[in-house]
Amino acid sequence: MRKLGRRLGRHFGDHEAEFEPIRPFGPDSDDGVTLNFNMDSFPEEEKEQFYELALERSELSRATGPVEHGYSKRRFRSVEDCPRCGAGTQRQYGHFVYATQLAMRAIFVPAGHFCTACPSVIVDEDMIEQGIQDPRCTYVGVLGLDYGEERQRDYFRTGNGEEAIYLLDENENPIGIATQSELQEQQRSQRKQIRLQQANRKAQRKRAKQSRRRNRRK
Repeated sequence: MRKLGRRLGRHFGDHEAEFEPIRPFGPDSDDGVTLNFNMDSFPEEEKEQFYELALERSELSRATGPVEHGYSKRRFRSVEDCPRCGAGTQRQYGHFVYATQLAMRAIFVPAGHFCTACPSVIVDEDMIEQGIQDPRCTYVGVLGLDYGEERQRDYFRTGNGEEAIYLLDENENPIGIATQSELQEQQRSQRKQIRLQQANRKAQRKRAKQSRRRNRRK
């Protein structure tokens, strides 16, 4: 990928392409660097040319789907075996659809270890999060994959082995994804925080009452 940077310089066609090294990657995950390009101003034709060049230089292929089951690399130490069926995985590029607090976006990165036997993928969320260039956007989670005009977008049916629960905005657009256990853990954390706040207020009232008693004795 360093060759890719030298070949492109800082321009591709007539459009500036700012890039910076993110992390090592490649077929064996130990050669080259990932380059972070801002391609919002690129015409679709030049974007596709860039994607093809990235695939060529990285010696990785592009995911074609279908994908139904998403797993986070943060939850699974090994990415070599599928958590769902145990088959081997293959690292591939893909247009990963992710949610932020503002809107859904898609990013073209080699962040997926796709199962060779079932429609599952282990997603490197750290790579996707590092690729977000808009400082206004806060990463929420990966929702699925986009294939452009090739086929319909895939949204994960399950996340980390559980049924996926999609969080929607007022227009019923996905703005996040969670599982039942994650929601339960969040509820337990919120209840614990509420109990701590109640205990703190009770302790404050007790100290205030003791202070008033001391003042009356004086």
